[in-house]
Amino acid sequence: MLIYALTKRKVPAGGLPHDIKALVLNVSTVRFISKYLETGMPLIRRRVTLDGSALAIQCNVNVPMGALIPDVIQLAGGLAEEPAKVIMGGSMMGVALDRIDLGIIKMNNAILALEKKEARIPRESQCIRCGRCVTSCPMELLPTTLDNLTRSRDIEGLAVHHVNDCIECGCCTYVCPAKRHLVQSLRTGKALLRMENDKKRRKAEMDATQEAAAKARAASPSSKTGSKQEATDA
Repeated sequence: MLIYALTKRKVPAGGLPHDIKALVLNVSTVRFISKYLETGMPLIRRRVTLDGSALAIQCNVNVPMGALIPDVIQLAGGLAEEPAKVIMGGSMMGVALDRIDLGIIKMNNAILALEKKEARIPRESQCIRCGRCVTSCPMELLPTTLDNLTRSRDIEGLAVHHVNDCIECGCCTYVCPAKRHLVQSLRTGKALLRMENDKKRRKAEMDATQEAAAKARAASPSSKTGSKQEATDA
């Protein structure tokens, strides 16, 4: 989205920004590169946003890599109440944690601790074909179609409709009045396609290995000697 807004260039399907001679870096990365060139010190600290109604204080903290999430929360003032859900990352693209005794990693830019009301997942209802997910998708995909293809396990259809182009921004789920779990479904669709592609790749590698082994056996001296002996005996 940012690349197109600034340059009017589009990253091709299945491609990366460098394919169109673009590089996207956030402010923290640019700052780190500057410090690294100046001191040679690798990345050892991360600036993390702490937010959510279950926290006593919402703030930004600068913590060392590997610091445990409970320690980071305690550093910022602790919990106001027991969180019903803890998310690593932002509210749109973050991942819910099943345990919090984990360390801060370099990709981690936020920790959200949500109380019960905020953490409630709304119940899905039938798609009403309003098209809001389609108009909100920055990649111009068809989230409802991809959702249906995922639920029916249509791997070929997922590939045809470019499920791997989904950037999992969460816009489709956010705007859906039927509360469809679209981004979660698309993640599953991408995983299904990835597994199918891996299966095909392994089969192709196995077939190539067997073919190479067969050619090697046919070209070996012992094989030729055996063939000549069989011809002589005949």
